[in-house]
Amino acid sequence: ERLLAAADKYNLSTLKDKCAQFLSDKLCAENAMATLKLADMHNVADLKKASMECILKYGENIADQAGLKDKLGLNLCFEVMTESVKRAVCSLYFLMKLVCQIKTGIKFRLYFFIF
Repeated sequence: ERLLAAADKYNLSTLKDKCAQFLSDKLCAENAMATLKLADMHNVADLKKASMECILKYGENIADQAGLKDKLGLNLCFEVMTESVKRAVCSLYFLMKLVCQIKTGIKFRLYFFIF
């Protein structure tokens, strides 16, 4: 983490990328919030995206942790919430489309069966 901060401070992009990859490989539910905050502070988009994915993947475990707002800060909490809502909406849209297709298929089969 300190090496990433130093690489960012002194604009050492190769070292910064290597640090980000190392941290990304070590992501888990326990460190995802701290890693997201670090990635955000040092403008590491790939690490931020990976951290967000991890948080959303293990959301139930992470949501039970105390002090989320204090650990992430208000802006990052809002980003996580926004991404979570987007995914929920996409999932609901997919589910609705699937139900419509199944419903149409059932109507077609019933119509075909009657005649």
